[in-house]
Amino acid sequence: MKAVIFIDVQNDFIDGTLGVDQNHEISERILNYAKTCFVNKDVVMFATRDTHLSNVYPSTLEGKKLPVLHCVADTNGWQLYGTLDKLVTHVVNKHTFGSSNLVKLLGAVTSEIASETSCEIDEIEICGFCTSICVISNALMLREAFPNTKITILENLCGDINPESHKAALAVAQNCQIEVGQI
Repeated sequence: MKAVIFIDVQNDFIDGTLGVDQNHEISERILNYAKTCFVNKDVVMFATRDTHLSNVYPSTLEGKKLPVLHCVADTNGWQLYGTLDKLVTHVVNKHTFGSSNLVKLLGAVTSEIASETSCEIDEIEICGFCTSICVISNALMLREAFPNTKITILENLCGDINPESHKAALAVAQNCQIEVGQI
């Protein structure tokens, strides 16, 4: 079985406060891939949702280093793009780059699937925004938690603030035995 994880595919990263032009095209490819995965019974899908509170964010380290309020809980910018929320099985709100709750949930789902079907999640695919921040953070956390599982970052389904940051993050991933692929 395969787990597909959509990292922060949210409106604010597409056409909101942190949106960049190429993310429109990437988000459409991501949504099309999610629709393909949705009909495959051998795929379980997760999404993370960057989640901030407007009264707390400015005092956080992220808020001080990136003073652009984004993904405020319960706003349009916080919502998952398009119909992604209807396609994924699990959504995890996260308040920083990486999510230990995502790792725990994937572990619990993996155990549940193994006990019910004798199958295991033996492959993880990751895509979303931003490659050099949240995608790589979660990929590295998953690598630590699932050291013998094939993990692939889908580079053509990831967006970043610039091509150099995107490529640098993918190089780090490969150094940590995370594959880089395309759909």
